Amino acid sequence: MTLSNTLTSGRKSLPILLRCLAIALAVALVSTLAVSASWLMHRPVGYSGNARVSSFISPDFASGFDVAWEMTSAELGTDAPIQEIVQIDGTAVIFASTRVSSDDPLSGTLIGIDASGRTPTVLWRHDIHNGNMNLLIWEDSIVAGDETIRAADGAVTATWETPLPTTMRFGYYANPAVPATLVGNVQPIREGSRFVQVTWPVALVCARTDTRYSFAVPTTQFTCTAWHKDGSQAWSYVTGAEGDEQRGPITTPAVNGYILVGRLNQEHRRYDADGFLNLADGTYTRGDTQDGINATMLFPASDGWIYTASSGPYWQDEEFVVYNPNGTERERTARSLGSRDWLKILHMTCWDTTGHIITPTAEQALETLRSEEVSWAPLCTQPPTYSETDIGFINGRPLMTTNKDGSPKTDSYPDDSILASDGSLILSPSSTWSADEPRRHATYASQPLYSAPEGVLLSNLTEVGAYGATPLYDDLLIAEPNHPDSSWHRYLGTYPHSDTVLMGITPKRAG
Repeated sequence: MTLSNTLTSGRKSLPILLRCLAIALAVALVSTLAVSASWLMHRPVGYSGNARVSSFISPDFASGFDVAWEMTSAELGTDAPIQEIVQIDGTAVIFASTRVSSDDPLSGTLIGIDASGRTPTVLWRHDIHNGNMNLLIWEDSIVAGDETIRAADGAVTATWETPLPTTMRFGYYANPAVPATLVGNVQPIREGSRFVQVTWPVALVCARTDTRYSFAVPTTQFTCTAWHKDGSQAWSYVTGAEGDEQRGPITTPAVNGYILVGRLNQEHRRYDADGFLNLADGTYTRGDTQDGINATMLFPASDGWIYTASSGPYWQDEEFVVYNPNGTERERTARSLGSRDWLKILHMTCWDTTGHIITPTAEQALETLRSEEVSWAPLCTQPPTYSETDIGFINGRPLMTTNKDGSPKTDSYPDDSILASDGSLILSPSSTWSADEPRRHATYASQPLYSAPEGVLLSNLTEVGAYGATPLYDDLLIAEPNHPDSSWHRYLGTYPHSDTVLMGITPKRAG
């Protein structure tokens, strides 16, 4: 090849090289702009709400979800996985712990977060060295092992000489008869949550008086000791005998400081109420209730107990009997025709506008039984006829769902669903679990939001890569990230970002 031919060939190949280089640069530029646009599109919007503490969500969530902020493990201050999130007096409290074998004790860290600003602030961290325990939410504090920790600032306000037993119990009787704690809340026993809400003014620790035996029978005597939040002892109560059986405290809502005392009915697998215990000083009163009352059929009003008693052979002859908190009879009234369904109020839950559960007075409860109307609460839920726990009705309206063909049908939702303050939305839980199954045993990404009562699917937390939401404010959910498996999604910067361990979710903004 001559020199002129070589130069000519070089001149011809140069434009091709330049064109390839230009195309490569254009592709790189477009990719860079796409990534940049994606990161801008998925940049957290920040929180700018009113920070109103509530167990409800705002109806504004009907528009969908936006990510207010994301936190990394470095910002949170721990590399341990988040096991649970709770809200205590407006402070988000995180329990982070590394799971190890069940034979070994677990260590963990409690972290308090203030999320009222545009981005969250870590207020405090506190290490606990026996994570294999229940963490008691007690008013404004957490009792973890032998310490009482204030949620607002993480200060240890009391150190217990003897930690409370970690076993929770519905009543004093159990087999095997290990020492156990009663706090007036049956929810954690059913759902297996590590955090247990104390609903009594004291916690009762009940243990066998005679420790020579490792089992309990109906005649086993128990000593129940009441403890204050600061670890001091309030009083002690010994279960008393009536015939050959013992009677002891039962986990029921406290009515003006009194709870039910009963004995185990092994034949019917229930507790029969036969007295009342004053939580202030541990005194017992028999009251005027008849023998053999099923404890679950005594309705706890805010100022007394309600029971249905028969005054004749037919249901029309039944009466509503109202007892004072200490069990003395206060009044009787005929059971009217419109008040047949006793279970409708027995298993009804009502809230005020801030998301706090309301307990009606006896008169308000009787009014609802007669009229089937609730004038004393803005929002109430009731279970369907086949359940005592699920949500089947909101303010008397049956809940619906939509079939694949678009036709509606009645349905129910889990009782730990999150409701809108006006009852217009239902955010289903991201997972269900039992006491025998760890909450985080697997990832449950789906957390759908439905309209109520129609049951139309509006959106899902998966749209912003989150699940496991806990309401902190009515317009801010604290959630965990559901990281995408695809590296391409992570490369594009979609939610959640690869190092995210905690997310704040706010209602989707217009536009």
